[in-house]
Amino acid sequence: MRSSLAIAIACVSFAGTTFAADSWTEARRPTNIVAQDLGAALQALAKERGFQIAYGDELSKLKTKGASGELTSVEALAQLLRGTGFTYVILNEGGVSIVPMERGSRREGLDPDRDIMEVVVTGTHLRKQGEPTSMLTTISRSDIDRNGGATVLEVISRLSQASVTNDESGAMSAGASSTIQLRGMPTGTTLLLINGHRVSASPAVAGLYNDPSMIPAAAVERIEIISGTASAIYGSDAMAGAVNIILRDSLDGIAADLRYGDSSEGGAAERRASLSYGGSAGAVSWMLIGDAFHRDPLLGSERALTSDSDYRRFGGLDRRSTSSYPGNVYSLDGTALPGLTSTRAGIPSSAAGTVLTPADFAATDGVLNRESVISAYPLLTQTNRNTLLATGKLSLDSGAIVSAQVLLGENEVFMPAAPDSLFSGSVGYFTVPATNPFNPFGEAVGVDYRFNELGNREDHYETKYTRALLAGDNIRLGRFDVSVSGLWDRSRVNTQLDNYIDYALVRQYLNSSDPAVALNVFSTSPNNPATLAAIRSHRTIEGETKSMQGTAVARTEFALAEAVSLPMAFGVEHRTEDLEYYGVVADRAVTSGFAELALELGSTRLGAPLVELNTAARYDDHDDFGSSFTYRFGASWYPWDRVRLHSNYGTAFRAPSLYYLFAPRLTQTTTAVDPARGGEVISVMGTSGGNPYLDAEKGTSFDLGVTLDLPAINGAVSVNAFRVSIDNTVQFFSSATLLENESLFAERIVRAAPTPADVALGYPGRILSMDTTRVNFGELTSEGLDFQATAGAKLFSDSLNGSLIVNGTYVDKYESALIPGATATSRAGRANLSGFAPRMRASATAMLGHISGLSGSLTYRYVSSSIDYAGTGRLGPYQWLDGQITWTKADGLGPLLSREFKVTLGATNLTNEIGGYSNNTSIAPYDLLQADMRGRFWYVNLSLGM
Repeated sequence: MRSSLAIAIACVSFAGTTFAADSWTEARRPTNIVAQDLGAALQALAKERGFQIAYGDELSKLKTKGASGELTSVEALAQLLRGTGFTYVILNEGGVSIVPMERGSRREGLDPDRDIMEVVVTGTHLRKQGEPTSMLTTISRSDIDRNGGATVLEVISRLSQASVTNDESGAMSAGASSTIQLRGMPTGTTLLLINGHRVSASPAVAGLYNDPSMIPAAAVERIEIISGTASAIYGSDAMAGAVNIILRDSLDGIAADLRYGDSSEGGAAERRASLSYGGSAGAVSWMLIGDAFHRDPLLGSERALTSDSDYRRFGGLDRRSTSSYPGNVYSLDGTALPGLTSTRAGIPSSAAGTVLTPADFAATDGVLNRESVISAYPLLTQTNRNTLLATGKLSLDSGAIVSAQVLLGENEVFMPAAPDSLFSGSVGYFTVPATNPFNPFGEAVGVDYRFNELGNREDHYETKYTRALLAGDNIRLGRFDVSVSGLWDRSRVNTQLDNYIDYALVRQYLNSSDPAVALNVFSTSPNNPATLAAIRSHRTIEGETKSMQGTAVARTEFALAEAVSLPMAFGVEHRTEDLEYYGVVADRAVTSGFAELALELGSTRLGAPLVELNTAARYDDHDDFGSSFTYRFGASWYPWDRVRLHSNYGTAFRAPSLYYLFAPRLTQTTTAVDPARGGEVISVMGTSGGNPYLDAEKGTSFDLGVTLDLPAINGAVSVNAFRVSIDNTVQFFSSATLLENESLFAERIVRAAPTPADVALGYPGRILSMDTTRVNFGELTSEGLDFQATAGAKLFSDSLNGSLIVNGTYVDKYESALIPGATATSRAGRANLSGFAPRMRASATAMLGHISGLSGSLTYRYVSSSIDYAGTGRLGPYQWLDGQITWTKADGLGPLLSREFKVTLGATNLTNEIGGYSNNTSIAPYDLLQADMRGRFWYVNLSLGM
């Protein structure tokens, strides 16, 4: 009977820019692992050094004499395994397998007798030696714990490559959703994966992008990020990169995690509880993780910057709304209101039962009432999230592994807003006739008014997420290692909109002449409760995205000569996608074929290839818009023993969304200015909605990097130059943009034949209709450098370990040409709500660990200043300081709680940095994509066996 697998997933102490951990460099670190069971010792080393380790059950019967001293990871492994009859095989840059001594050759390949499961690195289908040539960053479990973020998005947003954050704030969120934007590229250009399989796009945003909010941070083992095109591996959407969330899949016993966090400024308090249970019986293992998360809202009223919409105090504009309580009244014919000298007046406050006359408006003649509405909006939404993760694994005698994973999630978000209102009364959008019994002017007038009597609007979003995966790995077919998987993934959102008003009924009650039921918007006298109840509106909107995916991958490796190997992989995939959203019911089927090949030459002292050349290609056929072919080339070379050069070039694509293709087409009258006819203002029929002729967006990326191992400082330095470009982007153009560029979009503008008068003036015929549906046009390019440096030291006779990590991204070029006929303009360091890249994002972390179990870290984060969204003024620079102290008791709290116990006390943004006033087009006057409005945020975490 072959042994079943026990996989101990451990964590690195930092997120690398070009490599996942320092485990296989020559950086020496203090090591003190006492004599104990071999399996437990290996897990301890893996957790400390940040690599994955796989070994058989037979190791549980062996003892080790331990490992001590200033050791590299491979030296520590060798000490632990000395005299056991086992050795190690480095499988890739993040994993190692423990095998019997006679199987220790690097060229073991895919020996059918081999009973270990290799770990697949994100960004490749190959199981091979060496580090990936693509730009891979790994956030380990220890990084997540030290990061201080309670959610996956919060953890990732602190990466230097994640230029902007589109979070769950009321000011930025669409449908209470969030997303990841690498390199500042537009939403939807970063693909989200769970264990290498794509996640359905969020139905709350018409399936336009992925939302990571449903993934509980407590269930995450590590996060791997490719910050470059990855379509040759994963297909559509991975234009700016891919984020792969690796979930935990093994546990022995019970584990628990409790967290509480709160802002020193008030609001946004967080509570999280996780309980896990796992075990094994023979060839079967299982695990359950339940996670509950709650966050209190942070309202605009709780911060001085957002408590009042009159921004003149910051040198901005007064953005208080004229849709106020009490409201405002306007003349409709341009003359003064009866009895007044102005065309407008604020409605005065009045006692209950009072019917006003024009004389009562004398004090507000020409003076409008205004009301701040931002105080009711959430800067962070109230959120309740419950998740259950269940995994099971069966290890067969053949060495094959059958695994299943089910992820169930429910996310409830509450987003309040100021009471609903009547608006644009000055142009007659909402009017009150003379017959209204409360109209004091005896003629029809326009009104602005806010229904404070109804209370705040309330948006409730409830998203239910279900994901089921069944996979088979290590299936031996001749010399091939085959993996197959089937995935079912569904996300459904129910949106309840409460306390809105029914505008048709409002107009009906404004037009009523019966004082018992008519709406009174001319005073602060209370309205008839029955009338208010009648106009109060409640709506329910539902949406759903769903996908099914089947994948088969075959892998093998050929040894062409001594120290020359040729690992390869090829496979097929079929995926269906379904969307229901606001009346849109659409689906697509995608059939794909892919292949990957690497040539490995020579071997370094650590078992990695001296030279590696690899290529990948993928063909995707979409039944709704056509096919795409993408490819990637990569290379890695060790010109010197401690120096690694690597480069990667790839193409990518993004399929047009089902909503952009098939949204209902709506034709209605619109007003436009025709520049071809001397600025003539006309009313024309405009068509908007889906465009079934959209093509895929295209993209390329290139990077060139170098990594230097520096044993003198027990560290390493890496630098990567990158370039990411997206072309043929899907754009929405207004009627004005179309008319200004008519030569480019002549087929979208229909004109009548010119009259003789038009000919005499040199004018074309009058416009009859325009098509303003989305179109493929535009380019976006980002270039710059990623960098990282690490160092380590032993202090006070081995009792204290210290390390320092510095990493960042400098953007030299961020250019866009998104307007037809326009030259590319630089947007590096220029804030833009559609995405942008600050010139510099960087961080530095210093860590200390004592043999007593006490450790701490201090992180400095920096974002350079940017030109404000409106093009004037500057935002930032931002500087945050985060700190954390952890006490770890490795043997737990006693016989009943013998698992590792940790207490963590930390704070993010110790300097209480929230930034200053921002002049943007949103309702909120702060830097929507960079600032943290929580301010100083402290947290405490208790963990047992996690």
